[in-house]
Amino acid sequence: MIYTKNSLGYMRVRMDLVLANIRRSREALHLSQKEVADRLNMSQNAYSKLELGYTKLTLQHFLLIADALNVPYKNILE
Repeated sequence: MIYTKNSLGYMRVRMDLVLANIRRSREALHLSQKEVADRLNMSQNAYSKLELGYTKLTLQHFLLIADALNVPYKNILE
């Protein structure tokens, strides 16, 4: 499940699963990291760090990546 509850009962997104869904979506489209990075006007290295979780995935980047992959946001969050 992509959402978990913390000790206070707040919902938390499992970022590892979100990032895995982004990668699976990219691979299903047979796109390289470089191709997606070009669509986002960033370097392949910067995109790779986002996809691997080395750089924090902001809401803005999440939305831009979903748009670049032409994937509905909810599909990445499932």
